[in-house]
Amino acid sequence: MRSRGGRSGGDRWRERGAVVAASLAVLLASAAVRGQSAADLTGRLAIDGSTTEWQPAEAAFRNAAICAALAVTPCGPDEERADDSAASSLHDVCQIRVTWDAGSLYVAAEGTLGGDALLLFLDWTPGGLLQASGVLGPWRRALRFGPEMQPDAFLAVRDAQPVPELWRATGSSQAIQVASADYAAAASFSAEADGRGLEAAIPWRVLFPAAALGVNPEPGAPTEPMFVLPAAASTHGLRLAVAVVSAGEGLGALDVAPDNSGGVALDPRAVTLVDRAVFVNWDAARQGPPHFVDFGAAVQTQAAARFVPATVASATALRIENLRTFAGGSPSRLLLPDAGIDLAFAFDVAPPAPTAIYVTASLYSARGEQVRELYHDSRRVAGTPTGVSGAFGDPGLDRWDGRDGAGRDAPAGVYVLRLRAGLAPGAVTSEERRAVTVVR
Repeated sequence: MRSRGGRSGGDRWRERGAVVAASLAVLLASAAVRGQSAADLTGRLAIDGSTTEWQPAEAAFRNAAICAALAVTPCGPDEERADDSAASSLHDVCQIRVTWDAGSLYVAAEGTLGGDALLLFLDWTPGGLLQASGVLGPWRRALRFGPEMQPDAFLAVRDAQPVPELWRATGSSQAIQVASADYAAAASFSAEADGRGLEAAIPWRVLFPAAALGVNPEPGAPTEPMFVLPAAASTHGLRLAVAVVSAGEGLGALDVAPDNSGGVALDPRAVTLVDRAVFVNWDAARQGPPHFVDFGAAVQTQAAARFVPATVASATALRIENLRTFAGGSPSRLLLPDAGIDLAFAFDVAPPAPTAIYVTASLYSARGEQVRELYHDSRRVAGTPTGVSGAFGDPGLDRWDGRDGAGRDAPAGVYVLRLRAGLAPGAVTSEERRAVTVVR
């Protein structure tokens, strides 16, 4: 049930956090005395939907520009490719940003929505949403979550109505809306805008309404009061993920970041698994899980972030490439069925890793109508040279005899051979096409 301000929503949050809010004044004052730049970011980070004022070190995903700004070489994987959306670059997650000061957590997500919507998931304690299909209100989606990302809350925004909403999980498939007065958020996805996206500043009292302040007794620790987090929350750290989702309720995702382990299906009705997250330790400077966390001590940087699970390299880099066709054993784009020559094809997978993938091959007419599906989710092992001329593939399957799905000869003309591959049945991580001419 959506709450717009009664005791069922934001007011109850404010009551529970009243003591913490009063104590925060002590923390903010002490941080200001220390003169630490992280104590107050409100003068630098304007919550206006443009991320141009964020620093490169506050980005989670590396790309050429981020690496150049940070002087990082080699750049390494960025965990979120720019060309992996199931629906094109018009519906794509581009970046996640995160930092904080003594008062608030700051998060941002950049991307292109193409008329759809974006969900930014936040997870800071064990447990949370297991699926979003039961969420009441406008944000019911065909999403489920793996053990590394079970959101405690999410920010949601539509391209057509860029007014972000914050929702907090109340169970494994339920959430309530947080009163807008409890946080600051803005979004802009204009095609002409630089750093377009969603931005939010969420006070710590909203994230941890039951947290208290205390003095850390550890040797060498600051003497100012710090948050005393529950042990589970302190160890869990902060986890973030983003999904561009279809505007319609009950549909799945078009893109997920960090890249999930199984890819995103082209069918918007398919359930999307969100099983990876950007992870940032609450206390990266001390490299431990103390329950006392001084949020005013330092701005977290990209170098402090990592991804959980640690790696799914095959998911982020898998692609079909170098699709080749053969007629009678010679490279050709012509299929001559009257001469008894089938069309054979071969392709490569990059990188060639010993990983199971699932390939679907289909033929389409020039008008885009499916003429025949040669096979669906054929399981292959990347890196196994079993195809034509030693290429990846299966010579027994990777061929077309010039007939449609009903066994009739396809008319002369131009056709399109389309290959799709993913790391799980139904998933599509890469696609390759090749024109084929039938001559009769």
